[in-house]
Amino acid sequence: MFIRLFRTDRATQHMKREELNFITQFESDFMTGTSRKTGKAAVAFRKKKRREGKRREKDSGSIVVACLKRLLPVGLSVFGGRELDLLQKVKEKYMKKENDEKIKEYISSSLAIPDQEDVFDKSHWQRKLYQQIGKAQMLGIDSMSQEMVVDKIIFMGVTLCNLHNVEHPQTFQADAWRKIVSSQRKRAVVACFRMVALYSIPKHRCVNLFLSAYIEKWLKSEKVDEDLLISEVASEGRMQRLREDVEEVDEQCPPDPLSQLVQCFQRAATSERKQLVPIVDDNLYIKYVRVMASSIHINDDEQNNAEED
Repeated sequence: MFIRLFRTDRATQHMKREELNFITQFESDFMTGTSRKTGKAAVAFRKKKRREGKRREKDSGSIVVACLKRLLPVGLSVFGGRELDLLQKVKEKYMKKENDEKIKEYISSSLAIPDQEDVFDKSHWQRKLYQQIGKAQMLGIDSMSQEMVVDKIIFMGVTLCNLHNVEHPQTFQADAWRKIVSSQRKRAVVACFRMVALYSIPKHRCVNLFLSAYIEKWLKSEKVDEDLLISEVASEGRMQRLREDVEEVDEQCPPDPLSQLVQCFQRAATSERKQLVPIVDDNLYIKYVRVMASSIHINDDEQNNAEED
């Protein structure tokens, strides 16, 4: 019964937590058998436990483990010397995490093979002593078949393996767990689980007041229609039509070289004072003046007729 309880306790976290709370409440170590201390002794004992900190494993003070250790000799007393030796080997195989089917075949083959005495073997005297102390009591019972004996050895081997893992936890797994999840991170995760989610928080009336005030003060004061007008005026289709109209006007009125030249010299004559080089020294301008003078030349006969008139 205690073996089944131990295996159930090792597989679940709730029983471990309840047992740890019970041990912490009564402040006693059930492995060493110390009773509850009072006064200065209790204070000193608490300080010592506090200094030890996390080095003390949770399962070291387990009541189930203590009871299992006390009753373990009773369970092993039904095995003989050969079965005890086989039980130790089964425990080592389970610690190496071998397959259950292979372990069962190994036990069956070991029970079927008769004992071979080797005088030169160093452990020969131990096996001889086991045979003299006690033989397989389970095989002597009529109701116990070989399959039941194999199941009993497997059940006890798994129990011994679990008990060894509880007393001697693997260091690399414990170190990796401490590195990945520290105590601060554990407290932070627990605090996150205890926090109320945002979707479960009830809505406040002030939220509705804020929304109505925001709509009245901000959204209604904005001139949305003007923005739409600007986007309509500055649309790509309208700008493209304007560009086409300008290009058509330019094509209808080609530039005149003579008008451009006259306009250039007019600007040069009006801005003569601002120029660094005087316009009189400009050969191109002099030739232009001569051409213009000859084009507007008046004869003497025409002048006389004009005077008579």
